[in-house]
Amino acid sequence: MPKRSDEGYSNADAFGTIVVTARRREENIQDAPLAITALNAQALRNMNVQSSTDLDARIPNLSLSPSPGNASSTLVAYIRGIGEYAPNFTNDATVGVYVDGVYRARMSGNLSDLIDIERVEVLRGPQGTLFGRNTTGGALNIVTRQPASEAGADLRFGYGSDDEITASGSFDTGALGDSGIKARVGLYRHQRDGYVDNTLTKAKDDPGAVRTTAVNGAITAELGDFTLDYRGDYSRTRAISNASQILVASQAVQDYFSKSPGYGGAPFIVSDRYLSKLAQAGTLPASRIVSYGNALTAEYRVSDAFSVKSITAWRSLSIRENTQLDGNGALLGEVLGAVGPVPVSPYAAVPSSRRKQDQFSQELQILGKAGDFDYVAGLFYFNENVSEFAPYFLTFVIDANTAMNMQPTTAYNAGAKSYAAFGQVSWRPSSLDERLELTVGGRYTRDKRTMDQQNSFDGFPLPDRSLSRSFRNFSWTASLSYKWSPDVMTFARVATGYKAGGFNPQSANDGYGPMKAVSGEIGIKADLADRRVRINATAFYTDYDDLQVTQFVAGSNGTTNETVNAGRAVYKGVELEVAVIPVSGLRLEGSLGYVDPKYKTFLYRDPVQDKIIDVADQARFAYVSKTTAHLAAQYQTQLDIGELTLRIDYSYKSGRYWNVLDRDSPYNAAIRGGADNNLGARIALGKIPLAGGEWEVAAWGDNLLNKHVIVGGIDYGSLGFGGVTYNRPRNGGIEVRASF
Repeated sequence: MPKRSDEGYSNADAFGTIVVTARRREENIQDAPLAITALNAQALRNMNVQSSTDLDARIPNLSLSPSPGNASSTLVAYIRGIGEYAPNFTNDATVGVYVDGVYRARMSGNLSDLIDIERVEVLRGPQGTLFGRNTTGGALNIVTRQPASEAGADLRFGYGSDDEITASGSFDTGALGDSGIKARVGLYRHQRDGYVDNTLTKAKDDPGAVRTTAVNGAITAELGDFTLDYRGDYSRTRAISNASQILVASQAVQDYFSKSPGYGGAPFIVSDRYLSKLAQAGTLPASRIVSYGNALTAEYRVSDAFSVKSITAWRSLSIRENTQLDGNGALLGEVLGAVGPVPVSPYAAVPSSRRKQDQFSQELQILGKAGDFDYVAGLFYFNENVSEFAPYFLTFVIDANTAMNMQPTTAYNAGAKSYAAFGQVSWRPSSLDERLELTVGGRYTRDKRTMDQQNSFDGFPLPDRSLSRSFRNFSWTASLSYKWSPDVMTFARVATGYKAGGFNPQSANDGYGPMKAVSGEIGIKADLADRRVRINATAFYTDYDDLQVTQFVAGSNGTTNETVNAGRAVYKGVELEVAVIPVSGLRLEGSLGYVDPKYKTFLYRDPVQDKIIDVADQARFAYVSKTTAHLAAQYQTQLDIGELTLRIDYSYKSGRYWNVLDRDSPYNAAIRGGADNNLGARIALGKIPLAGGEWEVAAWGDNLLNKHVIVGGIDYGSLGFGGVTYNRPRNGGIEVRASF
């Protein structure tokens, strides 16, 4: 069968080839028999993607949002309705994040810290064979740029709303003589004032304010058949958590805290609308996040058809976080055990929580081709150690005149070790002109989890716990694809996935078991009309057994995230991506994702009857938007001075609940996030020859409709109130780029 070629095609008049490595080898995205979307550096720039959350809803069935009230930008990632929204360091991610082949167990939400991104690949559905860990929902595979063969520099400066300044520089040495060595260093600075005005602080300490400095480096040595590739990165962030506000409160809570001004304290604020100004207690210092790591990839090409690759990586993350979650000023009230008015708060973390994480991973791959067969096999090892010390301060209201101050503390050390062996082989018979591809693969995994817990309450130690559990799993995948022509392919894929069990340090139980998934999908990938029309469509059905569900619970003993194996659920849905080039230079894009999840069983211990009951007909799917949609139009034309690019993007995401059971979350419906309609635009004049370089000047805007949408919520249950976090209001800016 004739091979597909890009010769004679440009970006303006037809779709070219996007090379991905989702199956551990380079291939055209249109030839990969799985649901995957990839965006290269230029596409990310045109879409004005500056953080991972900017991808939210722009890819079918992908939801990326920050954890509510979390200054560390902990990423809440969902693919096809599956994800993990509790930021506990002992919970594995359901959506795996990989950077240059290295699994990142804990990932912040800012892509720009990586500086030199070549492309982002979003793999939907279980990826249990080739990827390191816990990819039952899907994976984000991020690839950064290799050092260039020629010396050069890429510079960027931007200024925007809220005094936002972004500056970065990437510098390549080029090939150093005949040594085969080339290097690159990148520098990044981002600072922004808060976008909600805290009247008690300076702008740099307003909610949403951030100051980040990052540096990374890459060195590649090509020594004949042997290649060494080193990557190192460091980032330091000072941040104020996004504004939280109380949306709803019980009458007793309102009556009690409303007495605060009479004692000389701040007024108690409850609002069912977005507040652009808050008199939020400004006594807590900013959060500090430090992240750094190293990775070394060594590859030996034995022949054109056989190579051995090693990926060794070590990372560290340290977070000292201060979070104010009730959005109020310094409240005063009378409490049991105290004489006269004292500080009170519906809920706040004081003075700070401290979380640390270290991880080491080692992967060995064997890649090759033998006749009609392509194969990859390997071994994987992962070791993670985490710790947390998190004191809380809250006031438990008994009635309108009576309350108690509480100071529970969560403290633990935990570890995770994982060992795996994997392999996958693809057969493309030459007798069928490589139209047919059959792929099978498997992965055996052994996980061990430990946790030592030393919680306390009001300064008094609670009984220590030392827990340990081990898990084993075999996951497999099989796919069949057929190319009806060089530009039309259909495929069917069945895959299983697995997420290890473990321990929730805020739960009272002794841990939870693994979650397993079996997924089937069928799809088509087609380039039509002389490759001016691209249509990719997938329909899927996924069965999850022993589904891990985390439910937020609050009471007089503090707050907990209870994680249990609730039962069984099925997720079915469709994904459609369409792109059209009707005339040269004009590109129209559209995508649609729909997922319809249903619980088959949801086991719950009724606290009144003290027995297990099935509440599948009542349980909700937290953080899940059933519908995501994206529309975009981009026009590009060459002018005498340079290349003009105009782009407009519209994305839609349907409403979401934040908690699973209304019976445990009385304000679940009240704090529900509504539909999100986001309109953004960017205009750029690029490829301007000036001062020996190539320049680009651009202006952009986001949330142009200025919609105030709830993007996170916490139901504090028996504490008597529900809090929410809103998205960033309308914002925009300008930027200048130069390449030399």
